[in-house]
Parts: sequence; C-alpha cells; structure tokens
Amino acid sequence: MRTWKIGLVLVVGCSDRVALSETSTGEASATDTGVAATGEAPTSAAPTSEAPTSEVPTSDASGGSTGEGSSGAQLPGTGTDAMSTGSGESGASTGAPLEGCASACDRTSMFVGNINIGPGDDTGWLKCVTLVVGDVFIAGDVDAAGLAGLADLHTIAGGLTISDNQVLADLAPLACLRGVSTSLQLNAMPALTDLSALAGLVDLRQIVVRATGVAALPGLPALTGVEAIALFDNPELVDLGELAGWTIASDYFSLTIAGNAALASLVGAEGLLAQADGAVDVAVQILDSPALTSLAGLEMLTHGHLTLSGLPLVTELEPLAQYKHAGSLTLSGLPLLTTLHGLHKLEDVAGLFVLGDCLKVGPEVDGMDGLVDLKGLDALTKVSDFGIANNDGLVALAGAPLLHQVNSLTVVENDKLTQAALDAFVAQLDQAPGDLCFGAWEMCSCFEILPW
Repeated sequence: MRTWKIGLVLVVGCSDRVALSETSTGEASATDTGVAATGEAPTSAAPTSEAPTSEVPTSDASGGSTGEGSSGAQLPGTGTDAMSTGSGESGASTGAPLEGCASACDRTSMFVGNINIGPGDDTGWLKCVTLVVGDVFIAGDVDAAGLAGLADLHTIAGGLTISDNQVLADLAPLACLRGVSTSLQLNAMPALTDLSALAGLVDLRQIVVRATGVAALPGLPALTGVEAIALFDNPELVDLGELAGWTIASDYFSLTIAGNAALASLVGAEGLLAQADGAVDVAVQILDSPALTSLAGLEMLTHGHLTLSGLPLVTELEPLAQYKHAGSLTLSGLPLLTTLHGLHKLEDVAGLFVLGDCLKVGPEVDGMDGLVDLKGLDALTKVSDFGIANNDGLVALAGAPLLHQVNSLTVVENDKLTQAALDAFVAQLDQAPGDLCFGAWEMCSCFEILPW
C-alpha cells in the first residue's frame, strides 16, 4: 500500500452536510461522522440512493485544508459550487449522469489530496469517489483491472499523469472522467492505442501525449477550451483530424507537434487555429517530423509565435499566406525550401526572427540550405532581432524590399554571404542595427535563447 498525501475523504449522503474546521496543527478535521480522515487509504461509505454534490475545502501550502461551510470553490467546466446540500441531483462534477456513467453508488465521496497508484495497488477504496481535489499519478504497469476503482471518477481538480506503462491499451477505466482542471499527461505508454474513452471530457487545460502507440486523437465534442496540446514521439500517429472539432481557450493557445515519425499531415489543426482571433496569444511549434510533406493545416494562422524545424520533406510555405504578425518566427532544417513566399503577407516580427540554426555549431547543422536570398518577404517592415545562421546556399539578403527597421542583427556562418551583400541589406534600413555582428562563430555569438 502506498502513502496517501492529505488522506481526507468526504462521504456525503442525501441528508448529510459536511463542515470542516482547521485544527491548530494545520490538518483538516471533520465534524461529520460520515467523514474519514485517517492516514490509511480511505474507503467509501455504504451506498444510499442518491449522489449529491459536496463541498471542496481549499488546501494550504502545508497540505492542510481550510474553509468552513460553502467554500465557493468551483469545479472545472461547471461554473457551480463544489458543494451543496443533498438535492437529489447527481454527481458534483457533471450535473446529470452521462449515458453509461450512472454510478451504482447511492452515496458518493470526494478525496482531498494527491493519489499515487502503482502496480499491485488496490484501487477498490476509490469506488464511489467522484471527485479528487489534488493530483492523480499512475506509474508503472497498472492494467485496466488495477484501475477499476476509478470507474466513478468524474472530476480531478488537479492533474492526471499516467506514465511508464507497458500494458495499458486503452483508458476505459476513465470513461466517466469529465474534468481535469490542469493537465492530462500520457507518457511512455507504447501499448496505448485507443484514446476514445476521453471523449466525454468537458474541462481540460493541457494535454500531453508522449511516446504512446496511438494513431489518431479522440473527438472531444463537449470540450470547453484547451490551452495547450503537445504531441511528442508517437511513432504510430498519422491522423490529427479530430483536432478540428476541439475548442481552444479564449486567451492563450499552444500547439506543439514533435518527433512523430509517421505523421505526414497537419490537417485538423486548421480547426483550432480558426478560433484564435487577435485576443488569443498563439504559439505553434512543428519540430522533427521527417514524414511531414506539407504545412496544410496551418492555413488559419494569422499571428503569434511560430517555429518550424526539422521538416526535410516540406517544399513550400504557401499554407502560411494569412500569417501577418509574428511574435517570434524560427525556420530551420527545411532544406527543400527555395523561397520564403508564403510569408509574403508577414508585416512584422515583434521578437526574434531566425533563419537557419542559431543554436548549434558544426558541419551537420541544419540551416535553410535551399535559400539563396530573402525573396518572399514582400510585406515585412520591421524585425526586432534578426538571426541568420548556417545557411549554406545564402548569397544575398535581398528580397524584403519594405524592411526598414531591425534592432539587432547577427549574421553568422553563412559561407557564401559576402560583406558587400550585408552592406546592401543594412543600407536599405532607416538606420544600422544597434547590435550588429557578421562573420564566423569566433567573432559572433548567435542567439543562445529559445524562440519564446
């Protein structure tokens, strides 16, 4: 049996009302006989006929709970208080039970604290727990039977991480999960091929899918708004189509796709980016994707941070034709790209604009070796920090006729680029960059910073 941090379970029946008070030691104490607060993994109460909602105490830095009466805490995705008196309504996290998820429990409970589950751990005590206020960690080869106790779980007011699991093929034990208020992380799960059990998620801030066996993403028709999607090193992933039906958050959205060896298409991402108006801070990274042949899927990107790196089969940037305002922009490792057309409507780069690789030194560095000049940057007027590095074919910096302002300029390790070509470029600016370096690595230190 593992150790459970903040081992507090609240069990609520139809006529029960739970009140919490803070003891002098900072630990939560319960004033209702239906509450267990022991150091052992708690067990749920005997069933009754209904599953009312219950109140969420807030946790302090020491792991204790505070609050008395109605805390005002809200469950993710519901907009309702996390506790009410027994009203005959169903679970706290979802309102009415969804099809196939009506609990057999007459009394439900919530657990306050973090939960760690490993191989051989008994999860039976979690039966009838619908809400966890804390994080849930599942590590190691825990199979579906080992997770059966999570069948009633509707909401995690924290994060869910499942990692280093060689046996779990799907997430069926979590099919009734409707809310994860911070992040859902699926890491190092090569047997995992089916994410369809996540289809009922309503609230999800961040999702990371890394080193799994999934070929496609699930549809999430009820999702209220995701902030960050990261897909790393999934060798079977080929289909992003379901992303088109996901909903993004209203102020920030990040999409990172990296190291998915078989992924040949980004189609589906356009549905996400179409929702990102000027009020949404957008960041898109497409990295180390050897099978990707096209940037189709990025057509709706109009602004924000963009990094494209390690895309050896991409030949053109035309899907970026609506991209006008860059927070930062990095292009490297696209050797078949011979023109920057596609960025012909780009007007400004507020931060760092990198062509080539400004972070590495050596003969194997992937720059933008197919480029000979900057042709295609027809509308670009200003760049804050411009780094041009390791581009073996670059002979001129012509091609951005409207560019008149560059605050800092580093041009390093472009073997065919001459001082005369640099001088011609600087001459078209309103004034020379305040920080300018041209030459080899011994003379210049390039931008040893991340794109954002």
